[in-house]
Amino acid sequence: MEISVQLFAGLREVMESDLLTVELDQDLVSVASLREALETQYPKLKPYLSGVAIAVNEEYILSDESELSDGDSVALVPPIAGGSQ
Repeated sequence: MEISVQLFAGLREVMESDLLTVELDQDLVSVASLREALETQYPKLKPYLSGVAIAVNEEYILSDESELSDGDSVALVPPIAGGSQ
């Protein structure tokens, strides 16, 4: 299975790319499995993965048990701080 992972904000700078491809051997993959594969295939991401929001096919996913399908587009969105006082 191949999953495209789009990176935003600081993650894009850390990886020096805005798009990654993750190869997975299983037919059924959860968001948790994708996180593990990202840690293994792209070790520089490991410190950031616990705090990112994940969107699959442009919809935010709230559970790491959600299943992914071949060809899904995943986005990793880091937390954003700021605002007015």
